[in-house]
Amino acid sequence: MSKSLQNANHKQATIVQAALNLFLEQGYAATSMDSVAGLAGVTKQTVYRYYPSKEELFTAVMEKSSSFEGFAPTSLPLMPLAMRIWTPN
Repeated sequence: MSKSLQNANHKQATIVQAALNLFLEQGYAATSMDSVAGLAGVTKQTVYRYYPSKEELFTAVMEKSSSFEGFAPTSLPLMPLAMRIWTPN
C-alpha cells in the first residue's frame, strides 16, 4: 500500500471516529461538519472530500461501527446514538 493511500485511510478513520464521538455527545442534528473537522484535526474541505454530506458521513460511521470484529449489538454504542438522532431536542 502506498504512503498516500495509507495517509488517506488514516484521515478517513480519524474523521469517522471524530464524527462518532460527536454524534454520541451532541446528537446528529447538533453535529456540524465544521466540528467534525475540528475534532479530527483536518480541514472542512478534507471532510467533504471523503464525505460529501453529513448523511454520507453518518452512513460511514454506522458501517464502520457494525464492522468491528466480534460485533454484538450490545457491545457498540449504536442504540444510544440512534436514540439521540431520533429524539427531539
